[in-house]
Order: sequence, then structure tokens, then C-alpha cells
Amino acid sequence: MNMKSNRAVQLTLRKLALATLLGIAFPGISFSAPFGLWINANSTNSYSEASKWIAVDGALTGPGGIPGSGNDAYIFEGTLQVANGGNFNPQQLIMGWENVHVGEFLQTGGTTRSEFWTKVGIAGNQVFNMSGGNYSAADLAVGWINGGRIGTGAVNLSGGTFESRAATFIGLEGATGTVNISGGTFNSGGNSWGSFRIADYGTGTGTLNLSGTGVVNAAQYTAVGGWGNGTLNITGGTWNQATGGIVVGDAADLNWTGSGLVNQSGGTVNADYILLQKGTYNLNGGVVAAFGVADTKAETTGVFNFNGGTLRARDNNADFITADTVEIKSGGATIDTTDKELRVTKGMVGAGSLTKTGSGVLKLDGANTFAGNTAVNQGTLTVNGSLAGGVSVASGSLLKGSGTIGGASTVNGTLAAGNSPGQITFSSNLSLGTGSNLVWELFGNTSTDTAQFDRISVGGNLLAASGAGITLDFGTTAGGSTVDWANTFWDTAQSWTFLAVAGSTTGSSNLSLLNSTFLDASGNSLAAARAGASFSLAQSGNNIMVSYVPEPSSGSLLLAGLAALVFARAGSRRSSPF
Repeated sequence: MNMKSNRAVQLTLRKLALATLLGIAFPGISFSAPFGLWINANSTNSYSEASKWIAVDGALTGPGGIPGSGNDAYIFEGTLQVANGGNFNPQQLIMGWENVHVGEFLQTGGTTRSEFWTKVGIAGNQVFNMSGGNYSAADLAVGWINGGRIGTGAVNLSGGTFESRAATFIGLEGATGTVNISGGTFNSGGNSWGSFRIADYGTGTGTLNLSGTGVVNAAQYTAVGGWGNGTLNITGGTWNQATGGIVVGDAADLNWTGSGLVNQSGGTVNADYILLQKGTYNLNGGVVAAFGVADTKAETTGVFNFNGGTLRARDNNADFITADTVEIKSGGATIDTTDKELRVTKGMVGAGSLTKTGSGVLKLDGANTFAGNTAVNQGTLTVNGSLAGGVSVASGSLLKGSGTIGGASTVNGTLAAGNSPGQITFSSNLSLGTGSNLVWELFGNTSTDTAQFDRISVGGNLLAASGAGITLDFGTTAGGSTVDWANTFWDTAQSWTFLAVAGSTTGSSNLSLLNSTFLDASGNSLAAARAGASFSLAQSGNNIMVSYVPEPSSGSLLLAGLAALVFARAGSRRSSPF
């Protein structure tokens, strides 16, 4: 028998042996049509080499006798490669036969399309490597089972474009699947199962790692664990979640025993929402740009941890973060409002600090016990709840609200007590830097109704640097003010406690009025309505007062009664030291 006929006999025997294995059920696989087995042990060859294919149950319909669009293609062993110029179009690409066999798909260029499933690792350890070209699958499964055999699958994308036209499943029904995306683009179109189900179909284990320059585009929701244990690790690249949110720990069925975990230390996530159900999102670095972080399952626990990284707003949101637990760890948290208005009612805990960036507004309405300070680097911070730490307000930024700030605080920007008007409380020291501006608002013709004017309560010491100032604002009719210079209230001298200081006051003479024109709610100027009337600043004990005199003689009597030092005065004349 010559070598050619001997090889034919060997292939025939192997084919019969392999055909015997077909009695074992493959989940979701039909053998009604002819299919091909790729046998290429310890070698790498092009998919187009017909000699590496064994046809089962009929002829293969692809060019030259390889699997075509009507044939499933099984990688039994060895490496199948698609390179530049290639065009491989099987009905399904299925990797894995028995646990002892190892197969590899390698695409460096060209085009591959499976009309139905692409399955990586339905038995044994199977690897799908792609560095170039285009691949399109109807659905992708990475790590599945085959008749009781538990598979392990890995997809490594470093270049090119991979498309799952429907859903991508990673780690199904007790199997293990891993997808590594370090470059190229992975598009998952999605269907009723979402775009990605990472260990969320049976109790499998699934992991997706995004790094480098990789890009993921998910058209429908992404489920990270819940049924099984799923992990999404992001160290670089970009994840674009168009709709449906990233669901961390899918809890559609409360009997599911798995959980979800997202670890982000770099890269950018652009999502509609981060939806926490039964899992944890660790933002250790990088950027999450979202409409919000929402807890969507009351029966389970969702946690959002800051330990570095930035949470960036994509739109206004009256309840921006609603996790069961929001912890700011030692790496700190940055919330970038962009130009939006955000409100957080959940109290944040932890040992770290908060930085607020963006030109918009961040409102903190909860009881925040995180130990670090809050830095207002841009825009407006409104504290209507409480902060355990202090606040630093950069030049050009604004702090306002009616809450309580526990730690020592420094204002180099603007401080406006209340919510037009109101009172804000500093439990510790307050320092006013050069160029700082305290806005005092009065919305009624009164000096006794404390709801009508601003007040800053300082539990510690007050320190005012040279160049610190105060602006007087009497509001507008549209804003709810009733201040009217023609009202008889303004016929007599008045005073208001603006800064009530429990400790010592240093540098009061550095404070000056920053405006010299005062308009009532209707826009009438004090100088026109009451010639000679004026406002001034005074110190009474450790408190800073705003004083008014309708004319100089009345003012002298008021100041004598206060036994106060007047250190700034303005009215029909320019502001000057008294």
C-alpha cells in the first residue's frame, strides 16, 4: 500500500471514529446538514486548505471543498488562520470537541462571517485570536458545555473589528469564558438578551478585560454577573454603552446565586446608566460618563466605590447616585458636573476626599460622613445636607446652601449662605482668602425675620485675609424679594448679624464692601431714593454685622449703641474704611 492510499485509510478510520462522537448532544447544534472538521494538529494553516477539512454527512459547499454558508465548521485541533485576502463564511464556527483537544482560530486580516453562532470553547481549552481584518458572528458564546464536558474559551482581540450582530455570552452554564480586548473594535448589536451577558446565563464564570486602545460598542444592555459570577475589568480603552445600562449583578431572579464586579482603573466608559443590583463597581481610575448611577433592585445590595477616577455627568439629574452604599476610599473621588445640575441625596462614607469639577452645580443633600475634605475647583457646590470634613473653594467657584460643614474651611471664591436667602453653618474654622467674596442677601424689609436674610454661623475662628470682601444683594421681585427703599422700615437705622463667630475673629478690618450701588427688588437705587443713606460693616464682639443708616446722624447713634467698630461703609459715596 502506497503512502497516499495509507493516508486515505487513516483519514477514513479517523472520520469513522469522529463520527461516532456525534451521538453526544451539542447544545443548540443541529447536524442536519454536512459539516467540516478542521484537523491540523500542532500546525497553522489557512482555512482555505481543503486537505485539513474532513467532511461529515455530505459535501462541503465552500470554495474548493471547505465549509460554506450552509456548513458548520468545527475546529477539532490545531490552528486555523484567516489572513489578508481571506473570505471565510461558514454557517457556524464551533471550537471544542473533547476536553483533550486544543484548537485555535487566528485572524490577522481578511473577512470571516458566521451565519449563526460562533462558539469558542464548548469543550476543552479553545482560543480565538484576532489582530486584524473583520469578523462578524450572529451570536458569540465564549465558554460553554458539551454533553457534560465543561469548556473554557478565550477571545483575544488586539486589532481589527469583531462584530456580534446579536448577543455576546461569556461563561455559560458552568463553563468559563474570557474576552480580552487590548486593541481594535468590538461591536455587539444586542437583542432581548442584551449586548453582553458576562456570566449571566447559568452559573458560569465570565470575565471581560478591556485595556490599551480597545473600543467596545454595546448597543443594548450589558449584564455583568448575577446568574453566575461575572467580572468586567477596565484598565484602558473606551466602552460605549448606547442604551440599557451596565447592569452590575443582574437580579432578575432573586434565586440566582452569582454577583457582578466591575473594576475600572483607567480608560473611559460612556454609558447611559450604571445600574447596581447585586454587585460592586470600583472606580479606581479613568472616567465614567453617565446620566447617573442607579440602584434598581431594592431586595439586593449594590455598591459604588470611589478610589480615584472621575464620575462625569452627561445630563441634569435630580438623584445622580443612588447606590445602597457610596464609599469614597483613600484614593478619593472626582465628580465632574460638566455644565449640568446634579443632586446627590445619598450620604457618602469613607476615608477619602471629594473633588468637584465642571462649571455646573453639585448639590449634596445627604449626611456625608467621608472623612476627607471637599475641594470645589470649578462651578457651584450647594451643601443642604452635611459634610464631616471641610471645604476649599477655589477662585471663581461658589459654595452655597443651608447645610453644615464640619471641618476647617477656606474660601478663595464666593460664599453665599442659604438658598436665597438662608443660613450655612461651619462647625470649625473659616478662612477667607484674598479676593474672596461673601454674598449677603436680604429679601424683606426686616431685621428680625431671620428667614429673610443670610447668616453664616462659624463654630470656630474666623480669619479674613487682605482683599476679602462682602457683596450686598437685595434680590428682585421675580426672585421673591420685597425690599423697597420707600418702605418706612428704611426710615430708621438697622443692623443684621451676618457672621456669627463662636471663636475669635482676626482680620475684620480687611473686609470691605465690594459694591456701592444698592438696588431694591424693583430696581430702584438707594442713592436716588434716600440721599445720604448708607450701608457699612461693623464688628460687634466676634460677630460681623451689616449696618444701615438713613443719614449720617442716625448712623452715629446706632453705632454708639452697638459699641462696635465700623470698618467699611458704602452708600451714595464709594466704599471706604470708616
